[in-house]
Amino acid sequence: FSEQVNHSTVNFTYANADMLTSQSMPYSGDLPASENEIVVQESFLDSLGYSNELGQTIQIPFSDGTTHDFKLTGILDVKTGDIGRYTAIISKELVRQQYGDEGMIDYYIGLKGAQNMSEEEATNYANTLAQQLNISDDNVIVRSTYFNLKDENHGSDMLFYFLIGFVTFIGSGIVIYSIFYISVASSIRNYGQLRTIGTTKRQIKKMVYREGNYLLPLLSRLVWLLEM
Repeated sequence: FSEQVNHSTVNFTYANADMLTSQSMPYSGDLPASENEIVVQESFLDSLGYSNELGQTIQIPFSDGTTHDFKLTGILDVKTGDIGRYTAIISKELVRQQYGDEGMIDYYIGLKGAQNMSEEEATNYANTLAQQLNISDDNVIVRSTYFNLKDENHGSDMLFYFLIGFVTFIGSGIVIYSIFYISVASSIRNYGQLRTIGTTKRQIKKMVYREGNYLLPLLSRLVWLLEM
């Protein structure tokens, strides 16, 4: 259940250690066992004017004007208070007092081998398990965060390899251009000298053709070495 406390929303919920671990919600101390015990964020304690000393009794004002006393058994290391929302972990006994046996319970289940599944395969697997437990598909939610992160990482890897290939291609092109430029510049001077001593255009064309046939295999081997 949720309450407005000092203009902030506090979500009071029951959770065991496995659930908190699966949701990346670390804590110190002990989880609540009795109805008057609680685990809250340090920032929430600050907003109420309390220290983070475990074992102390804290008073939490509810929106109906009542004040509830809780024994602080642990500190929840979750940074959400800066956006006006806090999380408080309470005991199963308090939940039963609030809702009896009709309260809604959310179960968080980790699917074995999910790292090798697509999101669709994981959803079908979860629905199959739900049917075996007589749970409607409408009450099954597969978190897509993991699959989105996996797709993003795959996309990042592809982009990385593309950039490496692009840089290699550009580098190869610069090297090839430099070699051709040096070769052509040198050849132009040589061809100019040959023209001055009477070499014909046809003879020069044959020389250019032979030099091109000699240079091309060398450049091909160079590109192959750069791409290794």
